[in-house]
Amino acid sequence: MPVECDSFDVAVSTQVLEYVADVDAAIAELFRVVRPGGRVAILDTDWDSIVWHSPNRDLMNRILAAWEEHAPHPRLPRTLTNRLLRAGFRVAPPQIIPLFNANCDPDTYSNRMIDLIVSFVVDRRDITRGAAEAWAREVRQAGEQQEYFFSLNRYLFLATKP
Repeated sequence: MPVECDSFDVAVSTQVLEYVADVDAAIAELFRVVRPGGRVAILDTDWDSIVWHSPNRDLMNRILAAWEEHAPHPRLPRTLTNRLLRAGFRVAPPQIIPLFNANCDPDTYSNRMIDLIVSFVVDRRDITRGAAEAWAREVRQAGEQQEYFFSLNRYLFLATKP
């Protein structure tokens, strides 16, 4: 970043590092720009934590496997504590922040994700547009039938530069 070393009291990264190719370089840069005593808050998702009810479990599994390709590090939280420690940070115990939708209302996180996922997975892992759209319809129909269930875990890491 085009800033001096030790410039910031706080740095926040929300759903960013899982999309960065070189996570360790990004963390090293956070360490460089945060002042001694400064804090870093990082929130990222482990995409293996997704639980989504679908009437067609095989298609659901294929869709989610293709969706994992949207991020270079879809399981980043599993290694984030050690990466932060190696960079020199002191790290507090991580916290979990669950996202849970028991219905498919238009303004829920999961409902908004459906169309994004469909557009991404088409032509990946032999998923056709028809198959992806069928999955979206089935999931939303489950919501209409009061059989909707979505859960996803995000993980919060708080670190301090000594």
